[in-house]
Amino acid sequence: PMPTWYRLKVAVKHGRRFVKDLGCGRAKDIPACMRSLPIEQLQKYDDTNVVMHFPVIDGFEWDRQPVDMPMRFSGPAFVGHTTREGTFFALALGAQQLPQWMVYALVVAIFNVHAFRLFGIYEPRQSKAEFGKDAGFEFLGNIIGDIIFTCPTRSFARSSALHGHETFYWIFGETPPCEVVYGLNVTQEDLKRLGPYHAITLPYFEGNNLRGGEPTCLREGDLSSFWNTTHGYFANFVSHGDPNGPTIGRETIQPRFPRYSGGNDGQRKMLTRGFIDDVLFKQDICDYWDRVGVEAMVKKLLWWEVALSRLAHLFTSGQRGVAGKPSLRSNHLAGEDPERLHTTWSKIAKLDVATFHKLLKRASEEWAEYEQRTEIVV
Repeated sequence: PMPTWYRLKVAVKHGRRFVKDLGCGRAKDIPACMRSLPIEQLQKYDDTNVVMHFPVIDGFEWDRQPVDMPMRFSGPAFVGHTTREGTFFALALGAQQLPQWMVYALVVAIFNVHAFRLFGIYEPRQSKAEFGKDAGFEFLGNIIGDIIFTCPTRSFARSSALHGHETFYWIFGETPPCEVVYGLNVTQEDLKRLGPYHAITLPYFEGNNLRGGEPTCLREGDLSSFWNTTHGYFANFVSHGDPNGPTIGRETIQPRFPRYSGGNDGQRKMLTRGFIDDVLFKQDICDYWDRVGVEAMVKKLLWWEVALSRLAHLFTSGQRGVAGKPSLRSNHLAGEDPERLHTTWSKIAKLDVATFHKLLKRASEEWAEYEQRTEIVV
């Protein structure tokens, strides 16, 4: 989720600095000057000087997540998500290093009364046939992606359609042959583990990677047809407000992109090589999260992300306080803002069973105290 402290005035200030530093500050026609610059120069600058902020659409500042905002925009909407939104974040946490039993225990501790239902709807044991040793990683990654991205996106798309906006809902499900989004040096094993990960659609839609270069590996050989069709949908929407506009090239024949109705019969376009229309993807799972309420769950998950990282560091560093509890005062993390703490769960894998359960017990106690103070009830 985007931080709410970056306001419109910060975005404007950054934009003015952006124009000035690129040499267009004194130009009579600033937009023309900016358009004359190579895309690589624009994106290289923004990649190293970017300040995050919420977008301004139709003159209305989106100061919260889109799913929480009133439908004040005009025109059509082109929205969607990947099939595995949470794998990148699970990988960043180091969840791939945890044995399955640890992942399952963490899910029980974090989601408490909801855990039994989660094991039922995600069926991690059945997925072991497909994902092998990564079944636990996939389980956690699915939960993370669904409550933060997939299900809120569906809620937004539904609201958009039901408010009368032409809505086009896509689901990207193609595993990329390379990593061109975050500039990571990942192994082929990790790339397979990531699958169609968060933000992989950016180079497909925009036609370049985040540094302004060509995402050549995404459209080489027999990949070109898929890339051209996917890029064509986005380019058509930007140009015509409808992904079913004129095709990008003569060699591209785009399957028709359905309009999403907002109901259970709403058609969604699967951005895979088959380009089928889908009505079932995670409908039951998102129905469940809608009933539970994802906003409180996201807050809880983010709290546990930081808390587990902090406690894992303390339990593996051997620094304990009274009654065997970790002491924040006895290590370099004392007084540090937990929101700025580098979060990783990889150290949890080093704990023996008894110590791991002590960590979970301590985290649960801290959560209960935090829940009482903040009146977050999930």
